[in-house]
Amino acid sequence: CKENGCREMGKLGLQELQEFRRSRAHVKARTSIVELQALRTFFGFCEAMNWIRGNPAKMISTPRAPTSEAVPFTPMEMTAIMWACNEVKTDYAQKRTLAMVLLMRHTGLRVGDVLMLRRDRIKDGRITLYTQKNSRPVTMALPVDVLAALASLPEPLGGGLECPYYFYNGKSTQRNMVYRGHRILHSVFQKSGVKKAHSHRFRHTLASAMAAKGHDIRTIADTLGISIHVAEKHYIHWTEQRQARIDEAIESINPRYKTVTISETTPKHNKLKDILAERVGFEPTTQLLGRVTA
Repeated sequence: CKENGCREMGKLGLQELQEFRRSRAHVKARTSIVELQALRTFFGFCEAMNWIRGNPAKMISTPRAPTSEAVPFTPMEMTAIMWACNEVKTDYAQKRTLAMVLLMRHTGLRVGDVLMLRRDRIKDGRITLYTQKNSRPVTMALPVDVLAALASLPEPLGGGLECPYYFYNGKSTQRNMVYRGHRILHSVFQKSGVKKAHSHRFRHTLASAMAAKGHDIRTIADTLGISIHVAEKHYIHWTEQRQARIDEAIESINPRYKTVTISETTPKHNKLKDILAERVGFEPTTQLLGRVTA
């Protein structure tokens, strides 16, 4: 606005926004998408306040972000990560890190939900909470090893004997707590030697394991606390178990195909050696069906 001498909202139109977008051509595609959404929200507010007549940001097309598929952790990678938890310096940090990793692996919770987990959210071996990101309900039974890891957790430093949280002491800001949690996990991932490891891959690992066992997409979405659309787009990955189920389903409706031979003396088709026949292979024309001999 300063460079173009714009001092009134009414002078900001599509041309000015396009010039601003061109000046931000150096940012990554995902950052560009977030910035465009911020512009649309801001100008939408200005339109609602009758400061401008329309929202020029809506006329700018959304850039396409490159697809970056997050690969689930393999069993060997999970073993390496859990082993790396024991490499943390103090016993206090080891127990906390291991409990974090187990919670994220078996519940698919985000780092913030794990670190801010209250003790009253776990009753009779079940965890029940609303996620911080979208306030969706998440409830499930916890495995025995996860419950044991939580039971062995020491009280958070500075939290007192009756601290209501497992990891958070209730005094520092939640933002700093989450930041420290990411740093600890980053250190564990480095010690484990797992390439491109990050906390969000725990969610993909749980989703892929459920899909491999044949659970439907709605169940996976409810488990992760997301919509069905998001689950289909980001959390369903190929696995050998899923491929085996797909092959079994295809074979159940299509019999095994085999090749049959047409007689050399068949009129008008003496040049054809092999052909696939109905219920034995790809269907030929009706005229050929009467001339095919298995």
